[in-house]
Amino acid sequence: MKVIRISASNAKYGGNVYEKMIDSALSGENSVETFHCMPDVSGYLKYLMVPIFYLRVFFKSLFNRADIVIQPLESVFWLNKRKKNIVLLHHFDPSYSNSLSRLNQAFTFWLLKINMNKVDKLVVVSNYWKREMEKVGFKDVTIAYNAFEIDKFKEKKLSDSIFDELKNNGKLNIYIGNAHPKKGYFKVVDAIGDLSVNLISSGYQNSAPDTDRVTNYTLNYDSYLEMLKSVDLVITYSQFKEGWCRTAHEALLLGTPVVGSGFGGMGELLEFSGQDICASDSELRKVTQQFIKDRSSMKAIDQSYVESFSIERFNLTWQKIIKEVS
Repeated sequence: MKVIRISASNAKYGGNVYEKMIDSALSGENSVETFHCMPDVSGYLKYLMVPIFYLRVFFKSLFNRADIVIQPLESVFWLNKRKKNIVLLHHFDPSYSNSLSRLNQAFTFWLLKINMNKVDKLVVVSNYWKREMEKVGFKDVTIAYNAFEIDKFKEKKLSDSIFDELKNNGKLNIYIGNAHPKKGYFKVVDAIGDLSVNLISSGYQNSAPDTDRVTNYTLNYDSYLEMLKSVDLVITYSQFKEGWCRTAHEALLLGTPVVGSGFGGMGELLEFSGQDICASDSELRKVTQQFIKDRSSMKAIDQSYVESFSIERFNLTWQKIIKEVS
């Protein structure tokens, strides 16, 4: 079977990590090609490239020799009725996005709905989004959960690192995610920034004002995992509806407790792994204060649940999806 996967971006965020795993899952029994539609640009320049993006999607969808086309929500501008079309939706929520991004997201979601009869299968990454898409009117919605190299997390060990300087001051270390409004960064700082803890963030450092309340790190993936393992608590207080939340899942695999907003698919992860969901800033502050007083106040992690999201299960799910649409 010839499969082409159309990619809307080559960025290194959670959705793209997931999509690249599809290539590995299907490459054994199928011929898989990946096509990147968007030129490698960032910032507002990428919005100037939108016409080029849609032209590339159009021509690649129309002129390819694949039997099956897999594409994300962002590239549903043109679905070829002569092909089997699988659309992958991680999430849809323009909250905290800029005006151009909001407009583009609304447009692509509208395109998805008007092309509903051309979608042979819609794939989502959580029960939350399965229910939401069924409300829209999609009949054939399949969940293909995120996956992780479980053994890599089990074998992860701590070494002397830059995080030792924070451990030595006697305060608890709390990772609060990327320094971006949509990830809840500013709300977390306002809610618990005055408590006697070390707050840590990573990435997006130019999005956050200079503050002595948060230490920001630029990390490669291995250092990022070491940081997740070394901190005492991870807060994923996203203010948009997540598809899942790989950061929270990675922390749980490393044995670090998580408190989160539970928005979108993240709620399923936190609920079934036994972690706290905080619906308000005051509740987040209360849970954090209790944790400072007594570390045992945090709920135990259901390790068997978080470790069930294996690469093997992911591969079998996607191989089954291909067979169902063939």
